[in-house]
Amino acid sequence: MKISNKIILIIIFLLKGNFAAADEPQPPSITVTQDRTTVTVEWSPVFNAKGYQLLYASHSYTGSESIKINEMNSTTFITSEL
Repeated sequence: MKISNKIILIIIFLLKGNFAAADEPQPPSITVTQDRTTVTVEWSPVFNAKGYQLLYASHSYTGSESIKINEMNSTTFITSEL
């Protein structure tokens, strides 16, 4: 009976190891460039990302109401005039 208990414990351990959580996504590389009055922000795609959101404030932070959200879908860059 002791032998079968050890075998069951080993099988449970092996099964648990096979169901390990997926690796966390790596953060993107971000590049910001400026050409006179134009600024471009680009980032590397994140594996399995369904889309991106760009959060920004068009003026000094005065609370959460000053934060705007731009839905980027699958686009990985944005260009804007300053």
